[in-house]
Order: sequence, then C-alpha cells, then structure tokens
Amino acid sequence: MSEWRGRLGDQSDELAANRSQARALLLSLLKPYRHTVALLAVVVIVENAARLSVPLLVQRGIDHAIPPLLTGGSAGELMGVVAILCLAAAIQAVSRLYFLNRSGRIGQGVLLELRRRVFRHFMRLDVAFHDRYTSGRVVSRSTSDVDAIQDMLETGFDSLVTAVLTLFGTSILLVYLDVRLGLMCL
Repeated sequence: MSEWRGRLGDQSDELAANRSQARALLLSLLKPYRHTVALLAVVVIVENAARLSVPLLVQRGIDHAIPPLLTGGSAGELMGVVAILCLAAAIQAVSRLYFLNRSGRIGQGVLLELRRRVFRHFMRLDVAFHDRYTSGRVVSRSTSDVDAIQDMLETGFDSLVTAVLTLFGTSILLVYLDVRLGLMCL
C-alpha cells in the first residue's frame, strides 16, 4: 500500500469550480435584491449595536446612576439610563422584525427564481436524459437541493451574520470596558 490511487487534485479543482459556479449563481439570484440586501446588512449592524449596548447601559446605571440614590440624590440619571435601555430594546426588536420580514421575502423570491431556472433547465434537456433518469430521481434531487438552500436562507445566513457580529462586538466591548481583562479573555 505504498501507492496512492486517489484523485484529490482532480476533486479539489472540481470543488473549486463548483464553488465558483455556486457563488456566481447566488450572486445572479440576489442581483435584483442588492439594494435591499445592503440595507439589511445595515439593519443587522444596528440590531447588534443595540443588543451590545445593554451591558454598557447596565454598567452606567450601576456605577453612576445608583450611587446618588444611596446618598439621597436625584433619580434623574437612573431614569435616563432606563429610558435609553428601553429605546435600545425597542430598536433591537424593530430592526429584528424588519430584518426577518425583508429577508424572508428575499429568500422566497430567490427560491421561486431558482425553481423556475431548474424547471426551465429540465425542460431544455433532451429526451434521452429523461429516458435515463426517472422522474422520481429528478424530482427528489431538485426538491432536496432547493430545500437545503431554503434552510440556509431561512436560518443559516441570519445565524451566521449574528454570531460573527456578536463575536466581534463582544470582543470590542470587553476591551473597551477593561483593557487588561478584555485582552486576557480574548
């Protein structure tokens, strides 16, 4: 068993070609929605900024707004912090709702166009192809592929973007709050 008989080189070249084709297909499907996708990217950033502002607001409330209350001072600063916290929660909720609504519409539009393209492709194939492949295999393959893309559009993209932004935002927040402790945690 000193001889390798695999085709890793061929497969990696083929895989790279498939990835570039898939990327080109995705970009062509998203092209009609490019302005909305850019707006949704901004909405996701705003949502994550609102979510990550909560620890800063809590810190501000504990460190600066509560001590005056203990000495008989005004509750004005605490009320301000609570109001800003409520505003941040409202911004987060509204932006999340907008993102889910618009991304869902885009996802359904992309899936509809993809199904149309697959159908047109199958209709252009010659009769010999349809003789070799049963209709069940064709339907099963197209259905499972479109379902996988639908799952990615519904949950995968949103989860990935939110996780990445939360990771970077939390890292920046940790370093901002306490440089030494934040760098140690990172």
